[in-house]
Amino acid sequence: MIPEPDILIVGAGLGGVAAAIAACRAGRTVVLTEETDWIGGQLTSQAVPPDEHPWVEEFGTTASYRALR
Repeated sequence: MIPEPDILIVGAGLGGVAAAIAACRAGRTVVLTEETDWIGGQLTSQAVPPDEHPWVEEFGTTASYRALR
């Protein structure tokens, strides 16, 4: 029997994927859905670069964002 998920995330754009990763790291069971054939939204489907602030290099980011980059 498949357990019932704790969280349902509708939309696997960059925000949805980040939310799913965070929820899984917190020990939750997650279902992530996406209506298209890919995840990551425009960042992956259209090769749109992330809109980074110039201070990212100077002041840093979170460890999970560094891993994504």
